[in-house]
Formats: sequence, C-alpha cells, structure tokens
Amino acid sequence: ISQEDYDPAKAEHWCLLCSVYKAIAPFSENSHLAKIGSQWEEIGFQGSDPRTDLNRSMRCLALLQLLALAQDQPKLTASLYELANTTNNDW
Repeated sequence: ISQEDYDPAKAEHWCLLCSVYKAIAPFSENSHLAKIGSQWEEIGFQGSDPRTDLNRSMRCLALLQLLALAQDQPKLTASLYELANTTNNDW
C-alpha cells in the first residue's frame, strides 16, 4: 500500500479521500467535493491537490492512516481540525 500512488481516477482512492474529508470536516458546507480545490487545504493538505502530499512519501498508506485516525479518534480529530483552522496560529 505504501508503494501505490494515490490516483483520484481510481474510484476506491477517491472514495477513501472523500471519506477522510467527511470524517474530518463533518459539518462543512462543502456538499460537492472537487478533486482539486481549496477544501483540501481546509483539512490540512498543503495545497489544493491532495495527490501532491499523499504521493510525496507514504502514498495510499497515508490516506488509510488519515481515515483510521478520523474514525477511531473523532474527538482528537475534531480538536486538531479546530486548532489548525484557528486564525491566530503561527504554523
């Protein structure tokens, strides 16, 4: 899994990424997710195309780990999301 690049053209990859988004930002007003867009930065990706971050190192394994964290630790995930989207952080 760590050797398989994330590819949004593969339905299973796209479904995993959408599940990650919905688990991290369940109250987001984004009802339609674009494969490239600012909503990915909202949940912590460095840019508008999550493929760049995912394929930089751990590929699909990183995606599965994000999903596991979001599903297994929803309170922690919500706290991290809120902290990351606070306007007065320096990082």
